[in-house]
Amino acid sequence: MFDRENKYLLSSNTIKIINLFLFGIASAMLFLAFSFGIEAVNQKRGVRKGKIEPKLILNQKKSDLPSVKKPVVVIKNAATNEKVITPRTVRTPVVKKQYVPAIKNCSLVTNIRPSIINLNLYKNGVTQVKEPINYFRVYGRDVNTIKRQIWSCGPNRYINKSHVYAISQSRLAMDYNLEKQGGACTPNNVRIVVKTKITMPIWSADGYTSQSIKNSMTRFINGLKVHENGHGQIDLQYANILYNRLNKISASDCDQVRSQIKATYQNTIRELGNVQHNYEIRTRYGARQGGWL
Repeated sequence: MFDRENKYLLSSNTIKIINLFLFGIASAMLFLAFSFGIEAVNQKRGVRKGKIEPKLILNQKKSDLPSVKKPVVVIKNAATNEKVITPRTVRTPVVKKQYVPAIKNCSLVTNIRPSIINLNLYKNGVTQVKEPINYFRVYGRDVNTIKRQIWSCGPNRYINKSHVYAISQSRLAMDYNLEKQGGACTPNNVRIVVKTKITMPIWSADGYTSQSIKNSMTRFINGLKVHENGHGQIDLQYANILYNRLNKISASDCDQVRSQIKATYQNTIRELGNVQHNYEIRTRYGARQGGWL
């Protein structure tokens, strides 16, 4: 006899078994998919064989990453039975370029001539007046830049010469009285004043200037001062020569004395110019005294 209820029960058990079998297959597939997904994520993040590498940021180069020290590896040489140790290599850090400010412009020199002499302020004899040094500021971290600024802002603008580093200008004034005694006319109360003014560059180093340039500029500035002071000493020397020559003039006619004084003054000034020129040649315009770049 065929039992419908028992058949129904057998069919229900079969369905349950099939469902359990399908559930097991689905679980296994989900586990495999999850395992492969984790491996893919780890590989994307750089997890390989237990070693974690830094993750790159967007638009970042690998060279910009912090340095990574490699482990020391000890290898045994089979031929010599010696151990060879490979050193750890460290990636060189990226060095950023240092900001260096631009060179400033030089300041133009003005008024290189000494001021007008007021003879009433000085006593008889020879007097030398040294005005304060007329500095013009220049900048630069190398010789060529400093030279260009000196020639651009220095005394070249006032004289018909080029490539002049510094200059010494003098102004000479004299006064006298004529006195006639015993039939002779002579100059009396002779008063000569020579006023000197030096114009030269001033320079100071910044934090980006090399020590060699600092040493060169110290020698250069000191040499210029020595050279230009030498011009002033020659001016004073010939002011004394003129004073002695004037005191020796004597004639019966005072007009003749005036003419002799004028001629003596012109001759002395001419000699002074020649001596100053020879001084420049002898010192090579100050180069032999350290005033060169």
